[in-house]
Amino acid sequence: MRDERSARQRAKDGWLRFWGHEVSEDPHDDGASVASTSKSFITDESNAAIAPRFGRADFLRRAWEIIDEARTEEDSSVFGLVGPWGSGKTSMLDWLRAKATEEPADADTTPWTVLTFNPWDYPDAGTLQLGFFGSLNASFGSSKFDAARDLLSDFGVAVAPLTAVASAWGIFDASKVVEGAAKLLGSNRSADAARRKLVDTLKKAKTPVLIVIDDLDRISADELLLTLKLVRQLGRLPYVHYLLSYDESTILDVLTRTNLIGDGQLGRARDYMEKVVQIRFDVPQLRPSDVSELTNEALMDLEADTGHVIDDLARPRFQEAYERFISRRLTTPRALLRYFAQARILSQRFAGEVDLVDFLILTWIRTFEPGVYALLQTRRDELIGSVAAHVDPQERRSPDTIRADWAQAFVDAGTRESETAGVISAVASLFPRFAQSTGSPSGGSSHLGPHIASEDYFDRYFTAGVPDGDLRDSVVRQAIQDFEDGVGETSEAAKSCVSGLETNPNRTAPKIAAAAGDANIKSPATFRWLADMVIQDFDRAKTLDWTLRIHREIARQLKNLPRDDVEAVLRAMSGGRRGAVVATSARWATEMEPDDVPPLEFSSGARRAVTDALRDLLATEDASVVNMRWRVREALTDWDQIDPDGFAAWVDEQKRTHGQLETLSWFARLSVSFPGGIERTRIEGFRTDDARKHFDFEEIASKYADELPDGYLKMDDTPENRRTAALGAVAEAQARP
Repeated sequence: MRDERSARQRAKDGWLRFWGHEVSEDPHDDGASVASTSKSFITDESNAAIAPRFGRADFLRRAWEIIDEARTEEDSSVFGLVGPWGSGKTSMLDWLRAKATEEPADADTTPWTVLTFNPWDYPDAGTLQLGFFGSLNASFGSSKFDAARDLLSDFGVAVAPLTAVASAWGIFDASKVVEGAAKLLGSNRSADAARRKLVDTLKKAKTPVLIVIDDLDRISADELLLTLKLVRQLGRLPYVHYLLSYDESTILDVLTRTNLIGDGQLGRARDYMEKVVQIRFDVPQLRPSDVSELTNEALMDLEADTGHVIDDLARPRFQEAYERFISRRLTTPRALLRYFAQARILSQRFAGEVDLVDFLILTWIRTFEPGVYALLQTRRDELIGSVAAHVDPQERRSPDTIRADWAQAFVDAGTRESETAGVISAVASLFPRFAQSTGSPSGGSSHLGPHIASEDYFDRYFTAGVPDGDLRDSVVRQAIQDFEDGVGETSEAAKSCVSGLETNPNRTAPKIAAAAGDANIKSPATFRWLADMVIQDFDRAKTLDWTLRIHREIARQLKNLPRDDVEAVLRAMSGGRRGAVVATSARWATEMEPDDVPPLEFSSGARRAVTDALRDLLATEDASVVNMRWRVREALTDWDQIDPDGFAAWVDEQKRTHGQLETLSWFARLSVSFPGGIERTRIEGFRTDDARKHFDFEEIASKYADELPDGYLKMDDTPENRRTAALGAVAEAQARP
C-alpha cells in the first residue's frame, strides 16, 4: 500500500512540477501537494518555472542568447515568439523577462531595461499610441534620463492624433484641449525634430530596452495595425528592441481583414509580418511521448484525488480512444490543463456510478467540441439503446449517408470540417447504435449500464451526479456487501434497494443484477435477499420481468459455489413463493452458459432442497394439477430432471387426489400472454414423453376409448380443453406404430 501511495505521489509531483508549483520533498507530506494539485487544475496563469520543461530548455536558452546579443546593438531589432494559443508562450515570456532582469555577470555590461506593453489596456487606437510612448517614457526612470523622457513625450505627442491628445487633457474641457494642443503641437513639437533629438539622446545613453508585447493576436484589426506600425516605424529607436508573442494563423487572419492587406491575401499578410519581425522563435510542440507521460500522470492524479481509476479491463479501450482521437487535441499545455480540469468535475461520491472511459471520452467532447456536447443531449433518442432494438427496415439508409448527415450536424454545431472524423470516432466510441448506423468502429462501447448509451445512465454523464429518483450504484454494492457481512437485515442500503425496486423497477433491477454480477456471493443471506427481489415479479402480469437479470445472476452465482454449500443456500432461499426462484435458478444452473462455467452438479441433499422448496410453493399457492397459475407451473418445469423421485411422488399424490386423467391433463404444454394485464394461457401441445414416464397410456386409452378424439388443435386453456388435449395425446401415441 505504501508503494502504491508513493507512486501516486510521484505522479502528482510530476504534474505539479510541470505546472510550476512547489513540491514538498518530504515523502510523508501529502497535504500541501493535494491542495496545490487542485489549484493547478483551476488556474490558467502563466508560470516561468514550467517554460523550460519537456524538451524546451535548449530552445529557450538559445532564444535568450540571441536576444541578449542585441543588448549592445544600436539598431532596433524585433523578435517574435510564435506558437498556437495555449502552447505556453506567456510562460516563456515570463522566463525570458526574468533572464533579462538578471544582473549582468560583467560589471561593465549595461543591464536591460524591461518594459511590458499590453495593447489590451487601452480603449482605442489613439490612447494606445500615447500609452505606448508613455510606457516607454516610464522605462527611463533614473534622473540622468530626464532628457530622454522629455524627448519621448515630445515625440509621442507629435505623432499622436489630435483626438488622443484631447483625451489626455480631458474631453469635457474644451479650453484645455485647445490650449494643450497649441502647446504640444508648436514649432518645436514637429515629429521629425522630436525624433532626431530623441535618436541622438538614446544613442548617447546606450541603454538597452526590451519591450515585451504579449497576446498580439487578441486585439482588433485597427489596433493590430497601429501596434505593428509603432514597432516597425515609430518605435524603431536606438537600443530599443521588441519581443512580440502571437499565434501566427490568427495574426494572418486578422491582417487579411484590413484594407492594408486585403481579404484572403495570406501571402501578403505573411510578407508584412516578415518585414516587422526579423527573428522568429517557433515554440516547439509537445512531443507525443510528453503528452503520453502527462496523460498518465494526470490519470494517476485523478485516481488519487477522486477515487476514479481505469482498471485493467478498461485500459485497452481508453488506449484505443487516446490513439484514435483524444491525443490529437492534447497538443499544448493549455489543452492538457483544460481537459483534465474538466475531468475533475467527477467527485469521490461519484466513483463507480459511471463508466470512467465513457466519461473521459465525453469530457473530451465537452472540452473541445461544446457544440457537439449540447447536440448529443438534444438527439439522445437517436443514440441510446441497443442496435437491434432500433432497426427500421422501412427507413434504412446507407451508413455513408447517415455519416454525412451527422458530420454536417457536427459542423453546424461548431466543429471544423477537418475535425469531423475525430468527433465521429468519439461519438461512435460511446454509442453502439451510432457506430453501427455510420459504419464506424464501436471502440468497445455498450448499451448496458453504467455506460452512457444506457437509457438509465445517460443523464448521469451530463449532470456529473445521480439524478433525483435514481439509485446510486454504490448503494446497491453496499447492500450486497452488508448481507455478505451479516448485517443485511438492518442495512439502510438494502432498504433503499427495496424501495427503488418498488417505485422504479426498470431502473433499479438492472443495477442490482450488475452489482451482484461484480460480487463474489457466498452468504446464504445474500441469495435469500436476491430471491426476495425476484419474487416481486411473481404477481406482475407482464410479459417482461424486470428482475430476470437478477434471477439469471442467482443461477450463475450458484454455479460458482462449492458443491457442498449449494444445499444450504437453496434452503436459505426457500420459503413460500421463493420456491419458484429456487427451482428456476437451480434449473438454469444446470445449463451450460457461454461463460464456459461447468454446469452445477446437484448432491442428493440439494435435489431434496429443490423439492422441499417446490412443495412449500405449492402449499403457499394452494396449487394442484387442476388449479395452478402460470408462474407456479413454470417453476415446476424440469422438476423431474432435478429430483425425479420427488417429482414422481408429487404426481402420485395428485393421481390419488384428483384422478388419473386430471393429473395427466397437467402435462399439456401451455403458452402465456398478458392482454390488458390479465394472464391468458393457451394449449399449444402436450408433453407426451414426460407424461409416459408416469402414466400407462394403453390403460388410459382402453378406459377412455369412447372419448378419444381424432386429434386436437391449439385452444384456450380450460379444464375441459386440457382433458381433450390429454386424450388426444394418448390417441396419437397409440396410433404410432
